Amino acid sequence: MTPTALVTSLLISVVLGAAASVSACASGEGRPAAMIDPIAAPRDVGDGIMLVFLREFSFAAGEDDIRDEERIVSCVSEVIRKRRPARRIVPYDEFRARAFAHIDPASAPRRPEFLATLFADPEFRERVKPLRLRYVAFLGGVTEIDAEGDGGCIAGPGAVVCLGLWTWDKRSRMGAAILDLENMQMSGQTAAVAAGTAWLALVGVFPIGLPAATEQVACRDLGSGIAGFLEGAPAVPASVP
Repeated sequence: MTPTALVTSLLISVVLGAAASVSACASGEGRPAAMIDPIAAPRDVGDGIMLVFLREFSFAAGEDDIRDEERIVSCVSEVIRKRRPARRIVPYDEFRARAFAHIDPASAPRRPEFLATLFADPEFRERVKPLRLRYVAFLGGVTEIDAEGDGGCIAGPGAVVCLGLWTWDKRSRMGAAILDLENMQMSGQTAAVAAGTAWLALVGVFPIGLPAATEQVACRDLGSGIAGFLEGAPAVPASVP
């Protein structure tokens, strides 16, 4: 898949698809006044970046949305800290506690279209001003799995012999859309993809196998893409390992 096709597929998915909703709001009718004229937006921004994890809720056959928020956010944060040690990373929970103190954590807004509207409001910006946020990066993705294999057991006098081999071809696609709070525009997007094969064999009664950590590889590449954006380099899709 070409880099252009990869970004297009991510746009269809939740991360960049949601970003497109914000862009549509910025150029369509019914948007807040602060979104109409970026100059009118508050300029009291800092240098922090907040990572917001979004689940995709994919219902496609053989495709699962990536759900492990803590692991993915930690992975991306680690890469950013290594590349940009001076850049502050604001945890979403810290933001939620200040912005939505009286809302159940599970109900706190995460979607780009909602947060962009809130950040355009001066009173909301004043409420979260101590966090000194400059960017909000929305993360998400899916893992495609193609499984095959077979096995069975044969019972003999005093023993059972089992043989089997199962494989899982995995392909993880992750993306990020970055909202710049200084001009209230989606100013960057990056994507990453990783592929690998996991397998499990059963010989006798002893299972052996090897996992495929495609999500871990993809999240590291995604972190590098975000770090590159923060360094001023263009955020482009990562190549397939």
